[in-house]
Amino acid sequence: MKRHTVQALEATLGHRLAIEELNAWVAHCLDHKTYQEMADAFTEDAVYISGPRALTGPEEIVQFFEQRRQKGGPRSTRHMGSSLRLQFSDDGRKAMGRSVWISYACNAEAPVDTLSAFMVADFEDSYVLQDDGMWRISERVIRPVFKNPEAAPAA
Repeated sequence: MKRHTVQALEATLGHRLAIEELNAWVAHCLDHKTYQEMADAFTEDAVYISGPRALTGPEEIVQFFEQRRQKGGPRSTRHMGSSLRLQFSDDGRKAMGRSVWISYACNAEAPVDTLSAFMVADFEDSYVLQDDGMWRISERVIRPVFKNPEAAPAA
């Protein structure tokens, strides 16, 4: 395991916080169904892979979630991330991230009287610091570790 000095951690602390906020924003948009707002979290050529599904670019990512919402009926979710590990490129403009996420879900409107974890997954992300000073996701690969088919999205 590579450990970092205090100086190295201080140098990347602001970037780490920005990436954590980026991830929190995406989770918030998913949970509150504000998918169009989520588009700005991704680079123009972003790749989003979850299981057999591979989406490219913010438009396709947003479109997927919008169509699923329209086809599937009511759904309530809450996403929680933890254990973010980041490795920055030498120039500090790219970062590779690994984290663990849990998604609670139910095919009903909130409040829901039952608690169902839909999935616990490892996220493997690539982040890029853009010229506008914002970090964006250039690749997100979701690797399920545990899944609960009963809490899966409706058709």
